[in-house]
Amino acid sequence: TDQSELLEINSDANPNQLIATHPLDFWIDKLAIHQGKLWGLVTLSFGQNQIVELDTMNDKITRSYVLPALDEGDNYRGLTSLGSKLYLLADYGNSYAIYSVAP
Repeated sequence: TDQSELLEINSDANPNQLIATHPLDFWIDKLAIHQGKLWGLVTLSFGQNQIVELDTMNDKITRSYVLPALDEGDNYRGLTSLGSKLYLLADYGNSYAIYSVAP
């Protein structure tokens, strides 16, 4: 499709049950739960990357942080939460880099 969707699933049900579909007007890549909030990595059409806090009740972004631009061919590979920060793993040339954000 030409639209991204976030699916809300009840995984405790047997079989799993679709609770809601949240249409998004942007493409979201990585997801992480941070301090009870859903965060994701968004790559905009012109290559800019952002970490965004998602409000699934209203299907919108409530906060966003622009990430450092990476060189061509480098990518953000992962998003996770630990303590009070979000961490991103990125390809950086022939090695890796870890970025932290304290929202």
